[in-house]
Amino acid sequence: MSRIVTIDFTKGALVLLMVVYHSLNYLQSGTLSHDFLAFVPPSFIMITGFIVSHMYMRKYEGNLKAVGLRLGVRSMKIFLLFIALNAAARLVWSVNHYGVAIQFENLKHEFVQMFLVGAPWLSAFDILLPISYTLAAAVIVVRVQSILPSFPLVLASAVFLLCTYMENFSMSLYNLNMLSAGFIGMAAGLLPQGILGRIRPPWAFVAAVLVLYVVVIRFFEDYYYTQMLVTVLALVAILSTGSRVNPASMLTRQVTTLGRYSLLSYIAQIFFLQLLKPAAAAFNVHAVHPLALISIVMVLTWISALITDFARQRLRYIDVLYKAVFA
Repeated sequence: MSRIVTIDFTKGALVLLMVVYHSLNYLQSGTLSHDFLAFVPPSFIMITGFIVSHMYMRKYEGNLKAVGLRLGVRSMKIFLLFIALNAAARLVWSVNHYGVAIQFENLKHEFVQMFLVGAPWLSAFDILLPISYTLAAAVIVVRVQSILPSFPLVLASAVFLLCTYMENFSMSLYNLNMLSAGFIGMAAGLLPQGILGRIRPPWAFVAAVLVLYVVVIRFFEDYYYTQMLVTVLALVAILSTGSRVNPASMLTRQVTTLGRYSLLSYIAQIFFLQLLKPAAAAFNVHAVHPLALISIVMVLTWISALITDFARQRLRYIDVLYKAVFA
């Protein structure tokens, strides 16, 4: 499947923003990460839904079995990866990036809360699960869309209204809210093919979207529907920026490399944050400046993507292993 630079740039930018988001959480910077970067977790799910309908469905158009198999296998891989990483995290780590204690022996008692309701504070690598669910749901969406082309839009609207209704009665389900982000992405993916390569919004448009984003987070209450709104606004701003940057520039190429390895980079940056915590304690570093931690983790995450890309091009077994786990 040919890659779209704008999509890779967007995913790479989200990886960098996720480093900031997680670093602030690790430093226990109060609600700072949530106040300004609440869009980051659902953005990964939303962009997944967008890619499914904008690229996968068109690539396998007319071959429902092929696209269903592709999506189903990828969903299962990410689901198993989530389980494996959480089992390992509970054996090795004492707390997750939310600062909540996690124990392996409690995993079976927290099964319903984690896998059905959704409880990111009880898990590690928490966005992997709704991404897996989005891909699994897409298997059904693809088949229905072959009969009703507008089905992703209808589904996204219905689930959005359901989640808004449930929140009003204090019945919100985290996994359903995140899954709805994937459905919104699928609806947005119905845009005409090639539009990302043709449209280059002016910088004034990007600035206006960012101003609207600031207005929403500053003057509106923190509800499900506002989180979805700021997520859409943030992605529009990043996608618009990605459509205007020079793809041949050094900075753009590094960001797009992170985007090509977004799943690996997401996992790597959490690993580096966990690794730096005991390292800081060993060297008696009691306070780490947020910018220092963010910069270090960004560089390490970028290096891990570069090494992976280099190894895949020169060592076939590395490429096979990578595809087996992440492709």
